[in-house]
Amino acid sequence: MRALLLATSFLICTPSFAQKGYIDSLKNILKTEKKDTSRAKILYKLSYEYVLTKPDTALLLAQEAYDISVRKNFLTGEAWSLAQMGNAFRELGNNAQAIWYYLEQLKIEEKRKIPENLATVNMAISLAYNREKDTANAIRYIHLADSIVDANNIQYLKIYTLLNKGDIYEKANRLQDAMQYTRQAYNLAATENDTIILGAALNNLGNILLKQDQPLEAIKNYGQGIAFLKYANDNKSLSEAYLGIAKAFYNETELDSALLFAKKSYSISAGDGFLKNAVQTTNFLSVLYGKLDNIDSAFSYLQKTFVLKDSVESMEKIKKIESLTIEEKLRQMHLTALLEAEKEERRQKLELLAIGITIPMFFLFSFYISRRKIKKKLVTFFGIFSLLFLFEYLTLFIHPFVQKISHHSPVIEIIIFVAIAALMIPAHHRIEHWFTKRLVLIHERRFIQPPVVEAIERENLSGQEIIPSEKTEEPEVKVIIANTAPQEYIHEPGTITDADDSTEEPIPPQTGDTNTGEKPPDELA
Repeated sequence: MRALLLATSFLICTPSFAQKGYIDSLKNILKTEKKDTSRAKILYKLSYEYVLTKPDTALLLAQEAYDISVRKNFLTGEAWSLAQMGNAFRELGNNAQAIWYYLEQLKIEEKRKIPENLATVNMAISLAYNREKDTANAIRYIHLADSIVDANNIQYLKIYTLLNKGDIYEKANRLQDAMQYTRQAYNLAATENDTIILGAALNNLGNILLKQDQPLEAIKNYGQGIAFLKYANDNKSLSEAYLGIAKAFYNETELDSALLFAKKSYSISAGDGFLKNAVQTTNFLSVLYGKLDNIDSAFSYLQKTFVLKDSVESMEKIKKIESLTIEEKLRQMHLTALLEAEKEERRQKLELLAIGITIPMFFLFSFYISRRKIKKKLVTFFGIFSLLFLFEYLTLFIHPFVQKISHHSPVIEIIIFVAIAALMIPAHHRIEHWFTKRLVLIHERRFIQPPVVEAIERENLSGQEIIPSEKTEEPEVKVIIANTAPQEYIHEPGTITDADDSTEEPIPPQTGDTNTGEKPPDELA
């Protein structure tokens, strides 16, 4: 979180110190990673490493992470990816697009209700508006961020809200407010020994004092901040500090000192490609050489100013073209992701439909085999299996709704499922008991003798098991029938009907499975 904050909320854009080896290791992990949410996290990390050096690459990586996160309802991944896309557009100079992505991130963070993230995204929006010189919105969002920090006592973010407040008010020329907040940021940074913030705060104090026409105090603060800026390798702010010192000496009519520091500023800004800083420096040098009556040098730097302005305009045009090109790539990627998501959703719906059709077929099959001459254990098994299939299908069906309600929080999900199980398990056992008994009863009515069927019916009605007495033996019943009934009355397939030739007792009727002492298994645990 702190790393994300440094990328989005700093007044200055600190360079990435990530080693190439780390980026290569992330790429290798990405090749073998199969889990979608893990892939989204890796893509986000790669985007973060590229955002300052290759914002176009960072943007495409963040878009891919976002599409995966949306498909898997991974809200955290969605928020991270939107933040990185905003950062990438910020680096491309497209602040309007950056603001749009930050606002989309804000909508998600408002659902997640994580104070640190809410403060961070509000700061990012504020700084984007500040770069667009929309100070009203910049002040509005920085105060929102600061109020969240204060309300939730987020100490490590307080220093950034103070520093950014000071910068925004300085750009709006509200110098008293700017001085107040910047000094508070400086004091807090000194307490925490935060060298990066110390350098930025001292540089901002120099800018404020210069506008307040206090050149000597401005030089003092600029000078103190230079060591911290060098330590942070923040050459952009360093060139700004040198130019500020040059302007302060110019106001004090110490032109030689002004020339010395102006050349230092130009050397850094031109060498590192900070074209906007270089334009300001060459323009100042042109005026300074004019003051020194060095017309040739003044004209030379004036020409450089025009050339650099053309370069800045060309760069801005190139960035706009790049931004449009990347936006089209993002649109195509988004369409592809939508098609894949629709395909996956259609596949899942077809699978659920197939399962839904299969469940009644299992119940019908259970009724069918209950009328076949098979073991009762098998009848009971298919009855239990059909019910388990139904209840698991219900769990599978409600799982997406539970995920949506819980925002993919494992703790909330397990609480909801435990509550559902507390209601479903007792019902499942009662239904299972009733259903399997009915199947067994159908089976027994068809394949065993009436006395035993009556016993089973009484068992179902009373809920108590009745075991037939071992004294009721089937052979005795068969003998009584054979000895008392006429020969013609007991004629069945398999009996001997020729009374003249037969001297044996007739074969009793075939009644199927006569093991009526066996009862269905107990309820499943």
